[in-house]
Amino acid sequence: MRVKSKADAKIMLLGEYSVLKGGRALATTISKTLSVTLEKNPNNRHLIASNAWKQDFIGQNFDEGDSFVNDFCQWLSGRLNIPNVSLTIESDIAIEDGIGSSSALCLSILASLNHLIDAQLNLESIMSLARQFQLHHQGFASGYDIATQSHGGLICCRCLDDGFFIEQIPQSRLAKAISIFTGGEGAPTGIIGGSTRQWLYQTSGWERLEHLSESAIDALLLYAQGQSSSITFAIPSLLSHLEFFGDSPSFPHKVFHGIKQVPGFGQTWILKPTGAGGEDAMLAFHEGDLPEQVIDHMSQLGWHKREDLTFSSEGLRSFVSSSEKDSL
Repeated sequence: MRVKSKADAKIMLLGEYSVLKGGRALATTISKTLSVTLEKNPNNRHLIASNAWKQDFIGQNFDEGDSFVNDFCQWLSGRLNIPNVSLTIESDIAIEDGIGSSSALCLSILASLNHLIDAQLNLESIMSLARQFQLHHQGFASGYDIATQSHGGLICCRCLDDGFFIEQIPQSRLAKAISIFTGGEGAPTGIIGGSTRQWLYQTSGWERLEHLSESAIDALLLYAQGQSSSITFAIPSLLSHLEFFGDSPSFPHKVFHGIKQVPGFGQTWILKPTGAGGEDAMLAFHEGDLPEQVIDHMSQLGWHKREDLTFSSEGLRSFVSSSEKDSL
């Protein structure tokens, strides 16, 4: 038996940090995909191969390797009975873009393994295991990416200790009003996340952040659900949210220094990081076409508008083949 499981990339629109304290997150899957093909290996070895690296891993135990995949499989082997496997990863999710390659990988491995060993895990159990590993690996994690990539599409979620509250949201209107930029200077989530959380504690900013985040999410939901006619209705709330993070230690002031001078900023369009330090992608919310001055300014700083990153609708999915002749 061979099993191929797939998960799309994700991006957070709103809710960064607030989601760690039980606030809502608004996020969507986007049109890049990671897949994991898993089958039992009769050679008493584990094999891990990927189009993301040149050297395959071959070993009797997962802890003989030092990759993220080895770490996850070693952690997982203490919870599930994993046989010797051949694991092949194919991905067009660029790690440096920060759009959910690690969470897509964990979910896809779990989904494939679930079928391969007949673990009889439901989707909620798969999500829970993936989130537990995030906490083990990072030290903190809300799990919003797990919720988004498991269900697919645009979701509004609240990540609680005992599970997830997830609401599916129509995505067509927001998909047309948001442009995604990647590639610019940023920093790893662990570094940015730690310093920003410390800043929120030191300034007693958590309550204020929750209020701003919830207000901005409410405004975006009204637009997404057709209850407001223009994305400009949400821009004042997005601007207040952006200005709040302007005092955080890792805010990308270099990006915003000149771009605020472009006509329409804070009125017909606005730019925001997907994390307080812009460690992942940047988002532009705009009415009509985004001004070319914005695109040019961002390009000069290494941030490029990604026409290939569009909203997607598929969640975690698996394909089972009972023989080598069957196509996956």
